[in-house]
Amino acid sequence: MDWRAWAIPVGLGLLAAGAAWWAFSSAGGKDGGSAEEEPDLVWVFEEGPVAVDGPHAVLAIAPKGNGPGAEVPETEGGERPDIGWETDFVGMAEADFHTLQCVRAPCPQPEGPWVLRQADEGAHQFGLEGYNATRLTFYAFNTEGQVLASNAPDGELARFELSEDFAAVPNVAWYLGTAQEAPEGTTKPPASIRALLSEARPLLEGLPEGGVASAATDEYEWLYGTLYLTVRIDALVYAP
Repeated sequence: MDWRAWAIPVGLGLLAAGAAWWAFSSAGGKDGGSAEEEPDLVWVFEEGPVAVDGPHAVLAIAPKGNGPGAEVPETEGGERPDIGWETDFVGMAEADFHTLQCVRAPCPQPEGPWVLRQADEGAHQFGLEGYNATRLTFYAFNTEGQVLASNAPDGELARFELSEDFAAVPNVAWYLGTAQEAPEGTTKPPASIRALLSEARPLLEGLPEGGVASAATDEYEWLYGTLYLTVRIDALVYAP
């Protein structure tokens, strides 16, 4: 079905019932009143991004709202990420390659959500050689670290608190190229998600599968305040 038949985006939360492109749901996220002990810090993507070069920004959430004082675990070699806290709940860290030089073997290398992993030689990259579509894992967080929109599996969403206006985003191959019509097997996002991705879209350029891009956007500031987006390329699709 063509997305125009079911996409009626009016902001993110003001959607026509029964014909909305996003389906509202509270399944999969944490109950705001949960008595479970919350960690100081949760990385949105727990595995280091794959990259050809660096650095790239990754998102961290402090569920307790103590971001600047949150305990940050160190990697092999005693390295810690430098997290810039946008709010008490939302922080961005610079992910880059980290290599330890050892005198003797074995020489364990740093691993973590903020440590880049080298892409395979010759790996396809978004926006190059016709790979203009991708399946993404998508998160949009508000300033309180709540998920406003996502297509992540329930098990992943369960790590975060969901906004009352949470919107479930379809998991499809998004065409983000310049052609008027999306190639067969891909979907051109409606204006609402294109607007959200406007800040992150340039950061996707050149990323391989497993690459991560993160950005802040004020596109819907009038409705939700600043939003923090992070997306991971799960599969590249050839769509010239």
